[in-house]
Amino acid sequence: MITKEDIHKIVKLARISMTEEEETDLTKEVDGILTFVDEIQKAKIDLESKIDTNILHNVLRDDVSEHVGNEYTEVLLDSAPKTEGGYIKVKKIL
Repeated sequence: MITKEDIHKIVKLARISMTEEEETDLTKEVDGILTFVDEIQKAKIDLESKIDTNILHNVLRDDVSEHVGNEYTEVLLDSAPKTEGGYIKVKKIL
């Protein structure tokens, strides 16, 4: 499937240096990998019949806000020494 010349071109494009022996070894390895990938692609598997779609469900909680607005605002403002316009008034620090 892949030739030594193809590997030599790839090595040149990748700007890496390899000896002739390393290129020969890489040619054999890549050819083995591509042969294996070709076998996998030829396999015909019906995934739809293998998956039970009834067991799949969302395991996350619903995205809802549990915060009740202004629940503690009055208590917090009442406990502050100074307030103004619904905010706690603090001393200017700049």
